Amino acid sequence: ASVFFLVLLMFFQSFEMACVVFFVFPAAIWPIVIFGKKMRKKFKKSREVGEGFFDQITQTFKSIKIVKSYCTEQLEFDGVKKTIEVQNKLQFSMAVINALQHPLMEFVGGVGMAATLGYGGYKITAGTMTAGNFMVFLLAIVAAYKPMKNLATLHMTLQQGVVSMQRLFAMLDIVPSIRDKADAKPLEITTGRIDMNRLSFSYDGERPVLKNATVHCEPNQTVAFVGHSGSGKSTMINFIPRFYDPDAGEVLIDGQNVKDVTLESLRKQTAYVSQDVILFHDTIKNNIRYGTPDATDEQIVAAAKAAAAHDFIMGMEDGYDTVLGEQGSGLSGGQRQMISIARAMLKNAPILLLDEATAALDSKSESVVQNSLEQLMKNRTTVVIAHRLSTIINADRIYVFDEGEIVEQGTHAELVALDGVYAQMYRIQYRKAE
Repeated sequence: ASVFFLVLLMFFQSFEMACVVFFVFPAAIWPIVIFGKKMRKKFKKSREVGEGFFDQITQTFKSIKIVKSYCTEQLEFDGVKKTIEVQNKLQFSMAVINALQHPLMEFVGGVGMAATLGYGGYKITAGTMTAGNFMVFLLAIVAAYKPMKNLATLHMTLQQGVVSMQRLFAMLDIVPSIRDKADAKPLEITTGRIDMNRLSFSYDGERPVLKNATVHCEPNQTVAFVGHSGSGKSTMINFIPRFYDPDAGEVLIDGQNVKDVTLESLRKQTAYVSQDVILFHDTIKNNIRYGTPDATDEQIVAAAKAAAAHDFIMGMEDGYDTVLGEQGSGLSGGQRQMISIARAMLKNAPILLLDEATAALDSKSESVVQNSLEQLMKNRTTVVIAHRLSTIINADRIYVFDEGEIVEQGTHAELVALDGVYAQMYRIQYRKAE
């Protein structure tokens, strides 16, 4: 408001000189525009380098045992040092831009002021302007110049904010490839039957991961997927909660295509337990309650007991209020998995997905967790991925995957009698067990 008043005052004192000033002084804005563009580029690059540095440090500390065992401390140190050097150069160049901006603006402004003084002196000499009017005009220029300088600092700050907002809006503008249809309806489960018909899929559009695979899961039965790594088992199970959509084929739950129901209703009806247990930096109670926020303490304890986790939880100093470290640090692999199973039990979903839930456990822990899983699988339609065939011998139906295709299916006894891929895998694991 004050700048606007001062501009009006200048035009009131001398319209001609005010026009001259507004022709000369905009040149002082030039450094702001030029340096603002440079600052935006530098700040964007600095943010990218900073994110890379954070990822680098996080990866190094998460893999500290590998780093030490392979004696690559110096290699990691050199990588971090190089990133810091790049960041230092960027910060230095940004400091130079900030340092040059004000002197250059002062110089251009000084030239404009000198031109104004010269022209004002000429007008006073010629008698077309009084000295008093010129002094008022000059004071108005000086008073308006300081707020204009402050705009330069504000402009630099805004450039940094623009970069951050651009990155934020770029993320917010991402449209998920998996989303609800406009007319999607809630999933209604009556029996829990799953039909996966003629599914094909490729991650890159070129190499097929699945080729015309068909699976049928009867209500309250256990279906197992087995096969070598990369044969398409995990991809197949990921279609049920719509983590991915197949390129061809359809997935039906009680006759309803999963693409036609809402994601929320679909995923609330499925419980997922993976070998990669995700635990949060929170209490054990809240980790079990995750996804079921309204669960009571009694329900949490009941789920933990069913998962065989209650005893070891009560053996901890604060029991269910014990705060876990990142990713459940301080717990064994079996204990982490039992908390994950308790979480799935508390959710009490009619469809259960187990993605190699015992693959990373030792024999003793596997035995305890397997007993917990058997409790969890009761009265549910269950799809299991397993490398250890001993864990799925009692499955109602086993599908054998090989290079994206289902090559065999049947019960354990039928597949062993078939003497094909499954029988060969079983014999290899049986010999190793001996």
